[in-house]
Amino acid sequence: MKIALYTNVTAFEAPGGAEIYFLNLLNTLRQLKDQFDVEVDLYDPLRKSIAYYDVAVFYNSTAHSALAYDFLLVAKRAKKRTVNIPVYFSLHFSFSNIEKFLYTMGLLFVRLYIERTGILFRSKLEFLYKSLHLAELILVSGEGEAKVLNRDFKIDKQRIEILPVAVEEKFANSDPNLFIEKYGVSDFILYVGKIAKRKNVLSLIKAYKIACIDAPLVIVGHIAEYDYYQQVLEYIKKHNLFHKILIIPGLDHSSELLASAYAASRVLVLPSYYETPGIAALEAALTGTNIVITKYGTTMEYFKHYALYVDPYNIKDIAHKLEIAYNRPKPNTKLREYILNNFTYTRVARRLITLLYRLINQYER
Repeated sequence: MKIALYTNVTAFEAPGGAEIYFLNLLNTLRQLKDQFDVEVDLYDPLRKSIAYYDVAVFYNSTAHSALAYDFLLVAKRAKKRTVNIPVYFSLHFSFSNIEKFLYTMGLLFVRLYIERTGILFRSKLEFLYKSLHLAELILVSGEGEAKVLNRDFKIDKQRIEILPVAVEEKFANSDPNLFIEKYGVSDFILYVGKIAKRKNVLSLIKAYKIACIDAPLVIVGHIAEYDYYQQVLEYIKKHNLFHKILIIPGLDHSSELLASAYAASRVLVLPSYYETPGIAALEAALTGTNIVITKYGTTMEYFKHYALYVDPYNIKDIAHKLEIAYNRPKPNTKLREYILNNFTYTRVARRLITLLYRLINQYER
């Protein structure tokens, strides 16, 4: 089986969790090539035509919908099997009430307009809609993502399968001392991710301010939205929190310091408006740290009863869950073992290969 994997390669200039997952999945698939008789390429039409492949897989069509539409349309015309991994999260969760109304109306208009006319007027939502309907198979991170996709785009459930997000096993062997020696802190509250509105960092800081916890808050992340970052800094300055909050520019994912930060922390918190399910939380869980995470998205499908879940709109709830998690023993060995047994890249890559072979065989019969 020959597989063409594709996404927006310029996204790797500032990689986030989605890009990390894509690269690791690509590398793991290549490691399994002899065992499962598969050939996997990062699609490049200047090297190999789409005609060479059996199946075309686009990753992260939510962020790169126009590119996904073009790629899957080319594959469809070449009579190749088409797969879409949308990494869909509804921006609906972080909107104000008026924004939610307009977003919902926009989705409804897009669906009705395309279904009745078949015409594209080249909006991001339209390209996403069409790319989803070009795909014979849609892979989601969990039932929560499938439910939101079906709600927003009316996707046939028979075309949806779950492909879990995975984590690198190396994080289970992380050494806390590297981070402790460099920054002089341990047993802290840790946030890892982009500094952006959807990640709800400002609410985290407000919750940390009122929580009864005598430990620093460490924020590790790239600045994705500069205006929002300025709001964060202004709040910290206004409440004189600079001596309690350490902000570190995003560490490279391969950095031993990042792994060490997970191991040195006592709690990893992701109070986002939505997560599917949050790669940083999976990585931190392997180091045994306690997890506090949003209840929206697919988080409960991954962390089960081993984590604490927060309402991202409720600052008091975030503060309360931080207090509980901080006072829990570490390491959280049950969560670590559960993640290792279910969400490694080898396991997830094998499932992807199985699903792709099934798709090909379905059309050969």
